[in-house]
Amino acid sequence: RQLTKTLDFRLSAAVWAWSRGEAFSDLGRYTSASDGDLVRVLRQVIQLLRQVARALGHKDRLSRKLERCMGRLHRAEVDAERQLRQE
Repeated sequence: RQLTKTLDFRLSAAVWAWSRGEAFSDLGRYTSASDGDLVRVLRQVIQLLRQVARALGHKDRLSRKLERCMGRLHRAEVDAERQLRQE
């Protein structure tokens, strides 16, 4: 019995491109996933990075790297708080 899901790397190229500053509208070059699925996955990645960073503590070097990664992902269409402020 498998207790965890097998890793699925089909969206990794799109996540990498987004982290490198690619426009959201251009991510379709890397995946056929819907816009909603991409936003959901990117938000899940941010949440996972946040949880690991918190578990490590703010003084940990890896934690600081994870926070920088979150900053690269948490922008534009993926930033739910920004969307709420615009309404």
